[in-house]
Amino acid sequence: MILFVFFLIDASLISLLAVWMVKAANEGSLERNQLIGIQTKATLASNEAWDVAHKAAIPYAEHGVDAVVVDNIDAIQEVADALRAA
Repeated sequence: MILFVFFLIDASLISLLAVWMVKAANEGSLERNQLIGIQTKATLASNEAWDVAHKAAIPYAEHGVDAVVVDNIDAIQEVADALRAA
């Protein structure tokens, strides 16, 4: 059970990072970097290519973030149910 709780915390932190990344890309404040974002030769070639790629990916990223958030809510519910049953 403890391992599952730690996994849930890690998944939640990754979810928050994904939400932040989509928000930053949508606002145009996600600067070109080697750590976070769509990293291909084309997107890293220029700031304009970086911005265009991230703007184009926003609808897909939003759906992915939605799925991760729903999955985390489901996992939290499972942990709560398991704790109540214990």
